[in-house]
Amino acid sequence: MPGSVATAATSGQAPPERVSVRSVAVLTAVLLLPGLAYALTVLVPFVLSDLDELPLADLAAGADAPGWPGGRVLGLAGFASLLIAPLGALLALGGAAVQLLAALPTDPRRLGRGVAVGLGLVAAGSAATLWWFLSPLGSALTSWLLD
Repeated sequence: MPGSVATAATSGQAPPERVSVRSVAVLTAVLLLPGLAYALTVLVPFVLSDLDELPLADLAAGADAPGWPGGRVLGLAGFASLLIAPLGALLALGGAAVQLLAALPTDPRRLGRGVAVGLGLVAAGSAATLWWFLSPLGSALTSWLLD
């Protein structure tokens, strides 16, 4: 009708969705749960078996760990977490980036300040996790675990 303002409900379009705290919670879980598994199955035994005192070259070459706690089960769980932790960080980073696009003025979705801060923290945590795996110690520990 002329002179009337069409709203999203009357024009047949879906109303603009709002990026919620639930998005931040899901992305945080995608980042933290595999990271926690990696910490418990790789990093804690690494420190407890005194492998952290070895030079990085010896560690990357597959030095023996006589005091490696947990045996095969912990080693298998560590290997699985080694695969899942970087993947979770990459997925969380991508998800945060897509959700942060709602901050652009042309996007019809809305982004609250707390949600934006949460997504920024998820993105920073994801980048830090990926940096860890690419760091000299992280890559040496990865090559040691794969040996």
